[in-house]
Amino acid sequence: VLLASLLVTFFVWYLARGVTMERAHDHFDFRVQELESALRERLRACEFLLRGGAGLFAASEEVTRAEWRTYATKLQVDQYYQGIQGLGFSKRILPSEKKAHIRQIRNEGFPNYDIHPDGERPEYTSIIFLEPFNWRNQRAFGYDMFSEPTRKEAMVKARDTGLAAVSGKVTLVQETDKDIQAGFLMYLPVYRNGEPQETLEQRREALTGYVYSPFRMNDFMRGILTEKRGYVELRIFDGDEPLKEALLYHGGDAEALLSQSYRPHFATHQSILEYAGRRWLLVFESSPHFEKTIDTGPVNAILLL
Repeated sequence: VLLASLLVTFFVWYLARGVTMERAHDHFDFRVQELESALRERLRACEFLLRGGAGLFAASEEVTRAEWRTYATKLQVDQYYQGIQGLGFSKRILPSEKKAHIRQIRNEGFPNYDIHPDGERPEYTSIIFLEPFNWRNQRAFGYDMFSEPTRKEAMVKARDTGLAAVSGKVTLVQETDKDIQAGFLMYLPVYRNGEPQETLEQRREALTGYVYSPFRMNDFMRGILTEKRGYVELRIFDGDEPLKEALLYHGGDAEALLSQSYRPHFATHQSILEYAGRRWLLVFESSPHFEKTIDTGPVNAILLL
C-alpha cells in the first residue's frame, strides 16, 4: 500500500510538473514571437518612411534642402521612429559632374563641403541631405557610401531591383570614440521622373540617388525591448551563423554571451529574420528573471504527501 501510494504521488507530481513546464515554454514562445513580430514591424515602418521620402522626389522636379528639412521635421522621426539616426538622401554623381556639384553645395552655405573619402572613382554617392542635421549627422555630410563595400553591396541591390535593401553590419560614420554601436543602413533608390524603369539597364541609367536611413543597433532595439527585456535575452547576428564579428546586438555582456561557458537556460530558440534582402540570425534565451517566475512550489508540495 505504501509503495503504491508513493508511485501514485510521484506520477501525479510528474504530470503536474510537466504541465507547469509546458506553460512556461508556451510563455517563452509567446515572448519570442512577440519580439520577432515587433522587430519585423519596426523594419517595415522604416521602409514606409523611406518610401515617403522617395515619393517626395517623385512629386517634385527638384527637392531643395529646405523642403527635405520640412518633410523630415513633420515626420517627427525622433519621437515616432526610435532608433533611426536620421533620414537622408545620397546623390549619385558622375566624375564629370563632381566639380560642379561641389561648387553648388558650397554656394548653398557650406564652404568646406567636399566628397570624402578622397580619390577618383567611377561614380560617387555623396550624402547631401540628412535630418536632423545635428553634430553627429554632420559627420556624414558629403560621405560617399559607394566607396565602402558593405554599403555598396546594399546600394547596388536596391538600384538593380528598385526595392528597399538593408546593408550588412557596419560602423556608422556618425560614431565617435564613445558608446560605439554596431549599425546598419536601409536604402531605397530614387529614379529620374518620367524615365522607364522596367529593365536592369534602364534602372541603372535612371538612378539619381538613394533615400536612406542609418541605424545604431542598440538604439534601434531599445524601443522594441522596453517592455519585454526582463523575459527574454536576445542576440542578433548579421547572417546565418553566430559569429563574434557578425554580432549586431546583444542584451548583456558580449564576451559572456559569446563564450561557451555561460549558464544553461531553461529555454532557447533560434530563427532567421529575412527582410529587404538581408538575413539576421535571432538567438533567444530565457532570462534569469523569467526563470524565477516559473513557480514549481505548489507542484513540489505534492511530493510532501
